[in-house]
Amino acid sequence: MDKRTGIAILGTGNLAEILTRELCGEKYEAYRLLGIWGRDREKAKRLADKRPILATDSLEELLALHPAYVLEATTVEGLKWAALPILHSGVSLIALSAGALADSNFRRQVKNCCRKGSAPGLVGPKLYVASGAIGGFDFMQTAAMMGDLSVHIRNVKPPQAYHNAPFLKGRNLSEEEAQVIFSGNAAQAIACFPQNVNVAVAAAEATVGSEKAWVTVESDPALSSNAHIIELEGRFGRASFTMESRPSEKNPGSSIMAAYSVLNLLQRLTEEIVFW
Repeated sequence: MDKRTGIAILGTGNLAEILTRELCGEKYEAYRLLGIWGRDREKAKRLADKRPILATDSLEELLALHPAYVLEATTVEGLKWAALPILHSGVSLIALSAGALADSNFRRQVKNCCRKGSAPGLVGPKLYVASGAIGGFDFMQTAAMMGDLSVHIRNVKPPQAYHNAPFLKGRNLSEEEAQVIFSGNAAQAIACFPQNVNVAVAAAEATVGSEKAWVTVESDPALSSNAHIIELEGRFGRASFTMESRPSEKNPGSSIMAAYSVLNLLQRLTEEIVFW
């Protein structure tokens, strides 16, 4: 009998491709990748090809494989659509599209679903938010506990990373000058840039909430990386985190580090000594 923990992947994009490749290797021996599902059926089949996993035809079929965890690598709307059915089935979810949590109604539904799935004396399903292209959540949460915290997140990327952002309405950004293209709270930012500011929402929800954390979205043609600058000030003092990650060659709006943050989370779930 295979005693490895079963996992499944939701999504068929670049990050899902990295997760599939890595989890079918030998490094994550505590886990067994069971299947993958996404709206691009042909891409799912290609990712499953020559691997001992199943490309399923629906989310229901994916859950029928009885994974302990589903790894989400889709979009904000994709997570909103899939999260509740997954959690309601008793399966925990590891999510990358943290921007969905800026929706207070969705956040409340997730919490209620996880609580209802908890039997007396047992731990119910959970939604784990992967760190994506940033870090420092332990520090940020500790600072928030101490109180009186203000949070400002700067999202700085090359102009091509914002291609197709709803806020721009097809407008091209300058290829010569850096510019601030948006300023508002995290909830407003994710509505305008659903593919670009998931990490900003993650930092906001880990601290003061999406309605209180301030976000500026900046375009800088001189950058070859995606930069996230998180500034905190509160009772603890002051802190600033600057993280620059190389964009994915296939999707300049995201970082391949996001996929590895999911793998890191999986690894930490199995370790005896955990650095939190």
